[in-house]
Amino acid sequence: MKASFLFVAVALLAQGTNPDFTGRWEIDKSASTAKTTFVKHPELHGPPAPIAAEGHAFDTMRPQTIAHREPTLTIADEAEGNRPRRTFKLTTDGKPNVNELPGGGVQRSSTRWEGKDLVTDWTFDREGQVIMQGTDRRTLSEDGLRFTQEQTVLTPLHETRSHMVWIRRNR
Repeated sequence: MKASFLFVAVALLAQGTNPDFTGRWEIDKSASTAKTTFVKHPELHGPPAPIAAEGHAFDTMRPQTIAHREPTLTIADEAEGNRPRRTFKLTTDGKPNVNELPGGGVQRSSTRWEGKDLVTDWTFDREGQVIMQGTDRRTLSEDGLRFTQEQTVLTPLHETRSHMVWIRRNR
């Protein structure tokens, strides 16, 4: 009787745990897609963000390392050429997070769990004006070897919807 109760208790606890995104991840360009449409967003200010040529939306995506220990989530992409490493420190409890980025600008975000999906709503501002906003929805595969990131990015003149597949290269 005690053994079966213990088994049920452990099983229930396991169901309630959130996925762990910890690891070094690389984008799978062949499985990822992006579509940009021209739509004006008058609530956003500043110059329009550049648009990648068709088929090249993920050429500048750098590997990223995620350290995830509830409720803290740190995402750091690797430095490359003249582009410095960027680090985003988030919490998964829905509280606001602020990250100053190299080259100027501030990312403000809030991250929460929706079931097993990790959802981040964010804005990017320069000199106090929001120039870009978006949402990222991350879903870890059952085997933990990849995650998908559904991303919507709005700029003053267009929006991009991306489906990104990330492959775990190590833990």
